[in-house]
Amino acid sequence: MAAAWLGCWLCSVLIWGQAWADNWPTMADTVFRRYTHEQGIPHPVVTSIAQTGDGFIWIGTENGLARWDGYRFRQYAADSGEPGNLPGNSIIQLHGDRRGRLWLLFNNGMIARHDAQRDQFVPVPALSGNPALRLTTITDAADGGLLVGTAAGLARVSEDGLKVVLLTDTQYGPIDR
Repeated sequence: MAAAWLGCWLCSVLIWGQAWADNWPTMADTVFRRYTHEQGIPHPVVTSIAQTGDGFIWIGTENGLARWDGYRFRQYAADSGEPGNLPGNSIIQLHGDRRGRLWLLFNNGMIARHDAQRDQFVPVPALSGNPALRLTTITDAADGGLLVGTAAGLARVSEDGLKVVLLTDTQYGPIDR
């Protein structure tokens, strides 16, 4: 009985394997599209790409941010006179967190979170604008907050982005900022 089942299984693998192999040329015709400034990318140098929980793909560049909705790009640029705009144009890294939110690190030392409800960018004041920190990278922390790599060490940002604790290798404990 086991030999009969094994024979049936082997035949089905061979049949499906051949069918899959026969279809490989059509599956290999992946379509790639190249998007440039004409289609909505703000700058030719892309520095980071992230996807958020709402399905948008975000593209950070050396001169602004673009959001791809699957059909078209929307551009975002810094404007210091308008609250809620990008706090800088040169983006180091984008990060989509576990809650589906977008976080941005900027070359000018700023860090911000995208408020999807208002389509605005909210700076994290405790970490932003301090050139000595020199922000380098961002990732999720196990407890729901964020970890931000800086020149001064590792910083932990609370889930709401309001509290920041700088952890350094010179002290054995957090330093409240």
